[in-house]
Amino acid sequence: MSFDFSIPPTGSQPRSLTAFNFSLPPVGSQASSPSSRRTRSPDSGLHQPQIDPQLRVDELSALFVDALANQFGFGDMEQDLRANLHGFAKLGCGLSKPDLATRTYLLGSVFCLLKEQRLIAASHMNIRIVASDLIFDATRITFMSLHFDVAKCLHEDREAFKLTNIYGNPARERYLMGFVKRQCSSVRNSFRELIRDSVIGDDTSTLSDFVYDSSSRFRRAGGNSDLGHAARARLAILRRFAYENPDLLDRAEDEDETSSMAPTVEDSGGISGADSSISEPTRKKRKRGHAGRTAKGEDFWSKVEMWFEARQKQWGDSWGSPGWSAYIAYTIELDVQRYQRQVVQNPFMVDVAVPEAYRSRANSPAAANSSQNALGSMDDILRLVV
Repeated sequence: MSFDFSIPPTGSQPRSLTAFNFSLPPVGSQASSPSSRRTRSPDSGLHQPQIDPQLRVDELSALFVDALANQFGFGDMEQDLRANLHGFAKLGCGLSKPDLATRTYLLGSVFCLLKEQRLIAASHMNIRIVASDLIFDATRITFMSLHFDVAKCLHEDREAFKLTNIYGNPARERYLMGFVKRQCSSVRNSFRELIRDSVIGDDTSTLSDFVYDSSSRFRRAGGNSDLGHAARARLAILRRFAYENPDLLDRAEDEDETSSMAPTVEDSGGISGADSSISEPTRKKRKRGHAGRTAKGEDFWSKVEMWFEARQKQWGDSWGSPGWSAYIAYTIELDVQRYQRQVVQNPFMVDVAVPEAYRSRANSPAAANSSQNALGSMDDILRLVV
């Protein structure tokens, strides 16, 4: 079963470097033996810029620090790290230039690790945002194969998502797919819990409120209570299915089911910070159906998928078919009847009792003139408006 959907690419960002090499020329000319003057040929796969730290006498030059930052790949997203390198170089007054250059390089190496951690966090967030947006698509009626659609979207926009160093490497691609599967399982569980809480319990909500709440959490473009008939109809169907099958609402997926090999940072290409080796054997999947675990195919979303498949064969592929139209209209009517928005009563909306003596005193001509002078007459108010 295929479905059409599109995800707009995010803004392009500079690619990160996965290998760094920086060498400084020797400071000053000193006598040395012929063997000490022999230098190893640099690796052809690494870039070694020629940076002279002796551009100034008292401190490292800004040119040297910028070249160092460029070597570590600090682009527009790492301007704070570049500025910190410049500040650190200025603080090194009194240190020899080779010492300060070495310390600045070490700090840049630390900043490089921080940059990679930022990329990892951004990659995790991007994958979850894509999975959430796809599961909220108004045309989606298949849920257990969500990870294939997410992987396809990531591959198509790999440059925007900074995943160009993943594709083409089988180990990284395998790890990425495993991580995508776990994220999709987590997104499905979160969506199921949101549907459950909206129809059962003390925090039930109307269909309109649920449309806004669910779109705020899962829709890429943010919350909106007016998403069209298709989105409203599908959410109403999901709520009705949950209401009529309460025994399925607590059948969660095991998010560790798809866990396999866990590569190192280099093997995962910046997707995870796992420390285990790539040669670690594949973990055995847990057997389900015992100790409270949900057997495969018996969880909430598997049953929802089976229900949509049966109704699709009965009523067709279009929400506008007679069968779907009648079912959707009846479902929305039932939803409106079951869940009414609670009216918030203002506890202060009662008449305040005032003794009669004070009322008669307030109604006297003198009191009226006094209040009119204090608050202003209607003519004064109209004069201000004009």
